[in-house]
Amino acid sequence: MRTRLGILAFGVIALLLFPASAVMAHPPSSMELEYSGDDGILTIWIAHAVGNVSSHYIKEVEVKVNGDEVAELKYRNQSERDGERILVTIGRFDPGTSIEVKAECSRSGDMEKKIVVQ
Repeated sequence: MRTRLGILAFGVIALLLFPASAVMAHPPSSMELEYSGDDGILTIWIAHAVGNVSSHYIKEVEVKVNGDEVAELKYRNQSERDGERILVTIGRFDPGTSIEVKAECSRSGDMEKKIVVQ
């Protein structure tokens, strides 16, 4: 009986001491990519709803074309509370070219998305 009470007490104390911010950490919820072959611009929308854009944000975005890194973008905050919109010039590519984007949260998790140029 004492052992179970000790374990229960330890569990309650651990929950009280565990930072609430870690519980609220989450990766991006979705990502949309749109590539314009006319001007070589990739538009990225990363849905990542946060309460405080200075302490919980998309901290890094990596863009690869056919597996080769063409852009690595680092941030110190998020411009909008519901996500981050990015425009990056990556150049003009032929149909069949693969464009991959990886977005990383400042607290926990990441998301990857891939499109193929039409």
